[in-house]
Amino acid sequence: MDEQRDRQLLHDEFDQIPVPEALVHDALAQGVKKAPRQHRVRNGLLAAAAALALTTAGLAAFVPQVGQAFDNVGWLAAFYLRNGNDVNATAFHVNGVAKSLNQTATSHGITVHLVEAYYAGKIISVTGEITGMTERQINMNGEHELSYYAASTAKQHFFNDTYDFQETKSGYRFRLLYHATANTAPTSVTLPIRIQELGGVFGRWNFDLKMSQPAPVVTKLAGATYDFGVPGLTVAPVALIKYAHGAELQYRATGDSRYEHGETGEIGIMSIQDAQGHSLIDMSDGMTLGGPDGSLTDLALTKLPVRGQAYRVQVDYFVKGEKSAREVTKSIVLWP
Repeated sequence: MDEQRDRQLLHDEFDQIPVPEALVHDALAQGVKKAPRQHRVRNGLLAAAAALALTTAGLAAFVPQVGQAFDNVGWLAAFYLRNGNDVNATAFHVNGVAKSLNQTATSHGITVHLVEAYYAGKIISVTGEITGMTERQINMNGEHELSYYAASTAKQHFFNDTYDFQETKSGYRFRLLYHATANTAPTSVTLPIRIQELGGVFGRWNFDLKMSQPAPVVTKLAGATYDFGVPGLTVAPVALIKYAHGAELQYRATGDSRYEHGETGEIGIMSIQDAQGHSLIDMSDGMTLGGPDGSLTDLALTKLPVRGQAYRVQVDYFVKGEKSAREVTKSIVLWP
């Protein structure tokens, strides 16, 4: 559970509701950029929380109809706002992209109720509530943290990346996040959610969640490779993908023997900014960093880049023997 929680990271366009999306995503990018690599995940969460708090405060003040919607959505919106990094969950809940669920499973007196889910790009998000737990089960480790285990969904090519939780009087509210591992997300999938342990109680809380989305539009990029002026390091954009809700840049990063390989050896695009300084990277539902081995890396975007337009792209990399990442910026045309 600790490993899952520690992997928690900060997905979709905010033009569905009238919020200052450029400011939100810039705040996310700046919060991560200013942190050392090993602390970027947690600092990113704080940046997202701050950005979301400012944005939603503005919603009620300047957009009465959206403010009213937030007043009427019950515990779901409060839960998303509390967690701070649930930017897309909040937006999709308000604008109707997320669909309501009413699926329950009970085992050993504990009930799991799935109440909402969305499928956007490579992300499936599932929100629910657990009831019927005793105080001992709620607080089994003395830290008021949800003890939870679910079976793998690797056969469906989805990875259970993280979850949020909030304690209640009889259990927990939670949000599960599944990330598609294929190059493009399938148009439809039946996701088997097999919860096997809650609060130290082993049981069967089984669900088969059917999710679908329109087929994405994939644009292959014409093989440009950029060295960023750093010997032995290259970044090559491979494809742009437009989903019904969300966009993605796929790229490959490579580094020779001068650069760290392994767990700390990421080479990754950390910032993409247009001429006005607005960030294109969407870190709302997580951010994937590349390795120096040329493996395909997917990077969620707030929107597709403009064809023929140059963007300032920042790449971070590790030189062997150094504990901190270096960064380099180059103006490149992502979509020639």
